[in-house]
Amino acid sequence: MFPACRRLQAAYLATDYRARVAGRGVVIRIGVRVAAVDRALARGGARAGCFVTACNPQGRLLPHPRNRRAMARLRWYLRGCRLRFAEAEGRGHGGDWPAEPSLLVFGLDRARAATLGRRWRQNAVVHVRRGQPAVLLALR
Repeated sequence: MFPACRRLQAAYLATDYRARVAGRGVVIRIGVRVAAVDRALARGGARAGCFVTACNPQGRLLPHPRNRRAMARLRWYLRGCRLRFAEAEGRGHGGDWPAEPSLLVFGLDRARAATLGRRWRQNAVVHVRRGQPAVLLALR
């Protein structure tokens, strides 16, 4: 997945991807199928989706104001594409990286999820599909 950087892969795997859909919290974990994720997708009117951020492109930690502006642009872009999304955050277990504001975007297959992640210069996105475990899609 990330052959050049096992530490980066381990960091993604040791992260909780939390979203709030229709007033209910859901935690996505890579490699795990969670019934609450299936219900969240159903509430979002989708069979699949992805967890994505515009923060800290290519894994470079940026100041909060720049990340906030990048997230505003991502929301604007998704609305322009008529894609539905829920507010979310990625929070690592180690505490050595700040929680990242993120979005759970509904209705994206793997290819469209990867395209979205590359557009926002991310190293990876998390793809979810009803009835299946969450998958980390490496983009670089």
